[in-house]
Amino acid sequence: MMELMPNSGVYVYPRDIRTVSRKTNGTTIARHLMSVFYTTKELIERGNVNGVNGKVGLDKAVVKAIVGKKFL
Repeated sequence: MMELMPNSGVYVYPRDIRTVSRKTNGTTIARHLMSVFYTTKELIERGNVNGVNGKVGLDKAVVKAIVGKKFL
């Protein structure tokens, strides 16, 4: 496995890095990476990053690693 962003503690498989390197924009990169860490059901249940309205929210370390990663 490879660390998504240095010193983030968030790891992905090399195939995921290869897949996102072929994506054409940041939105599609982020969507793919979110699907690596969460199922659709989990994304719906967690709601958003902050976990408002009684939702748990997304793991901030994962979100930070995804948003901070630049592939091009």
